[in-house]
Amino acid sequence: MPSNPGITATIFAQVLRDYGIRVVAIDKRILFYTPTTSKNSSEDLLAYLAISLLLGKIQICIDEAQGTPTGFYKGIVLLSTVRKGIYSDAIISRRDIPCTKDVTLSVREKLLQILPRTPVFIIDLSLWELHHDKEKYSLIKQLAVTINTIRKWLTDLNIVFVSAPSEIRQRLRILIPNIVAYFSSEEFYKSLDPQYTVVLDPYASDELTEYDVYKYSYFIIGGVVDRLYPRPYATYMIYKLNRLSFPRKAIKLRDSIIGVPNELNKVIDLILSTKLINLSLEESILRNMGVDDRLIRVMCEVEKIIKSKINVDLEYLKTIAKFYGLEEEQFLKVISKIKGYGVLGGNT
Repeated sequence: MPSNPGITATIFAQVLRDYGIRVVAIDKRILFYTPTTSKNSSEDLLAYLAISLLLGKIQICIDEAQGTPTGFYKGIVLLSTVRKGIYSDAIISRRDIPCTKDVTLSVREKLLQILPRTPVFIIDLSLWELHHDKEKYSLIKQLAVTINTIRKWLTDLNIVFVSAPSEIRQRLRILIPNIVAYFSSEEFYKSLDPQYTVVLDPYASDELTEYDVYKYSYFIIGGVVDRLYPRPYATYMIYKLNRLSFPRKAIKLRDSIIGVPNELNKVIDLILSTKLINLSLEESILRNMGVDDRLIRVMCEVEKIIKSKINVDLEYLKTIAKFYGLEEEQFLKVISKIKGYGVLGGNT
């Protein structure tokens, strides 16, 4: 499976090289608090450091320090500081550490100039007040996960929150420090180019195609959860409330929205999987489907067969289960349900 494209890490490495920095010593305290997932590779670590720089968490000093190699990416050697080792060109440390030649601000400014500003995912939170308190908590958590998802591919510059009340800003800032932009709906939507903007609405009549994924630069998504109360046409309500005129398109898998992930982070991940690493839209959807999504979709396929009054063939069922990536335990759950209908054919 293709990996993420390393856009942020590649650009950060380029900026460091532009400053004559080839060997970077990373303070051990920085590495200690770096999430394990960001230490899986040199690329992930460099991307994490770039995000930390944007958030104002670290500083870059042109100075010598000694360290042992922890990685190498795009011409940049990464060191972990020790008393004796390879000498560095620069040191990455916390902001409270004394620094004689601080290039933090200029490196950050250069990084901001080069980082891509599109695609942009616009989360519209106009319906925040319609949510129950438990749903609000769930939505805040989903927004935090969504920011982290964006960071796996790009940066906070590629996500925007529209019509977000101050409550969201305050709670989200505590949960995950960020530099996400906030706009009022009227102010922001007028600035978008209609030719490159689309509203992702599961109940739209038109289907989002792979061509659309590559064509559009601005993707509007309804910031809605319906854990307690179903809100099937919430995105359309947002569409009408803001008097939008952009095309509305649904993400479908083989002509159906059943089982297609609707969580904000998963919608963004599947779009970027196609847009940035050229997975087919079908592959991207399947990759982001959870266990429940897969079970629901397989049962939907089975019910179609049952309604046609044809016995469900076991071998055909295995083919469906394999396509949707069901594990054996999940497959047995499906078999158990179908046996209850008395329509299962073939050798069981």
